[in-house]
Amino acid sequence: MRQAIAFPVIAVLVLTLVLQASLQARSIQQLLDDESAQLLRGRTATVMARLDFYTAAPVYAQKALAELVLRQGALSTLDPEPFSASMLGLARKHFGQEQHLSVFSVGTIRGDYIGFRRNAAADFDLMIRDARQEPGLRIYKGAEASVLATTVPAYDPRVRPWYLPPAQRRAPVWSELYVNQDERQDLAMSYCGPIEVKGQLLGVAAIDLSLQGLNAQLRAELGAFGGLLLIIDSQGRLVAHSEPGPVVMSALQAEQPLQRQRLEDHVNPLVRAIAPWVAARAAAQEADFRLEHLGDTYHGRVMQFSRPAGLEWRVVALLPEAALLGHIRRTQYASVLMSMLLGAAGLALIVWVVGGVTRPLLQAALAAEQPTLTAVKDLTAQHTLVREPAVLLRAMSGMADRLQESFATLRRQALVDEMTGLATRRGLLDEAGSGCRSPVRWSWWGWMTFVALTTSWATPQAIKFFG
Repeated sequence: MRQAIAFPVIAVLVLTLVLQASLQARSIQQLLDDESAQLLRGRTATVMARLDFYTAAPVYAQKALAELVLRQGALSTLDPEPFSASMLGLARKHFGQEQHLSVFSVGTIRGDYIGFRRNAAADFDLMIRDARQEPGLRIYKGAEASVLATTVPAYDPRVRPWYLPPAQRRAPVWSELYVNQDERQDLAMSYCGPIEVKGQLLGVAAIDLSLQGLNAQLRAELGAFGGLLLIIDSQGRLVAHSEPGPVVMSALQAEQPLQRQRLEDHVNPLVRAIAPWVAARAAAQEADFRLEHLGDTYHGRVMQFSRPAGLEWRVVALLPEAALLGHIRRTQYASVLMSMLLGAAGLALIVWVVGGVTRPLLQAALAAEQPTLTAVKDLTAQHTLVREPAVLLRAMSGMADRLQESFATLRRQALVDEMTGLATRRGLLDEAGSGCRSPVRWSWWGWMTFVALTTSWATPQAIKFFG
C-alpha cells in the first residue's frame, strides 16, 4: 500500500518539476529570441537610415557640382578665380553641415584639378593643379590661394581611383577605398561621375566620403548594449566597423595597393567567428543567426544595403545575449536548482507522511494474520494523527477487549457452575493440576453432587466407586 500511494505521488511531483523547468527554459529562450530579433531589427534599421543619409549626400553634392561646372563652362579654361568661388559657395552653403563629405573635386581630361577639402576649423582648404604650369598639387591653408600649406609632387588626377572608373564607364560610380595623396593620408571612397558635353568627356566631378566618420557613428550606435556593427561589401571586405583600428591591412610595400580586411582576417576573434555565418547568408536579403563563442551566446542579423552606381553593402549586427536580459539564465538555473531541492524535500515529506499513514495499517494487517491479545494491545497503544487509521485502531482495540471478556466468561463458565458456585469437573481438574490454589472441601456429598450435576448419568457402580 505504501508503494501504491507513494509512487504515483512521487511520479506526479517529478513530472511537474521536469515540465516546469522545461517550460521555463523554453519560455526564456523564446523571450530572448524575440527580444534579440526586435533589438537587432531596430539597430539595423537605424544603421540603414544612417547609411541612406550618409550615401545620399555625396550623390546630391556630385550632381550639383557637375551642373555647376557645366553651367559655368569652367572646364574649357578652368580659371581658378571665378570657379573656385562658385565651388566654395556650393560647398559652404548647401553642404557645410555634412561633415562626412570631406573633399569636393573636379579633374579635367587635360590633367587640371581644383578641389576643396574640409579642415579642422569646419571650413575648407583650397587645392589646385594647373597642368600647364606645374605637375604638382598645391594645397593652401584656407579657402584662398594665399598661404601655401604643402605641395604634392607629380600629382595627376587622371590616374586616381576616383577619376578612372567613371571616365571609363561614362557613368556615375562608387569608387573603391583609397588613400588620399596629400599629407593627411586619409582613407576615403568617392561618389564620382563624368562631365560630358555632347558625348565628349571633359572631366570628372567627385565627392569624397570620409569613412572615419562612419566608423565613429557605428561606435556611437552600439550604446550600452555593446556588441558589433560591421559594414561589408559583396566580397566580404570591410567598409566600416565599430571596432577600433582601420579597415585596411598594412601594405607590405609602399607601392602595393591597400587591401581591405576580410572578416576571416580580422584581429577580433569574434569577427572571425561570425565570418562563416555571414558567408552562408550572402544571398539573403535579411537573415538572423545565433552562435556560441567562448562560452557566450550571441544573436546576429545580416541585412542587404543596395544603392545604384554599384553600391552593394551588407550590414552585420551582433548582440551578446547577456545584454538583453542580464544574467537571467543564471537566475533560471538557480531557480531550477531551488525547485529541485524543494522537490526533494517534498518527496522526503511525502514518503514520511505516507509511511506514517500506512505503517499502522500494515501492522494491523500483520496482527490480523496472527491475532494475539499482546499484538492487538501493542497495536492499539500506537498513536496516529490520521482519522481513518485511528478509527480502525479504536475498533480493533474494542474488539480485543470484547474478545478478552468473552474468553474470560467462557473460562469462568467452564470452571465454576453458575447455579451452585461450585467447581465443575473441568474446574476440579484445573485446580488439581494447578496445585489447588484455593482450598476445596472434599466430601462424599460433594462428590456426589458434582457427579449428579455435571454428568447425565449416575450408576450404582459410580456410587459404589465413590463410596
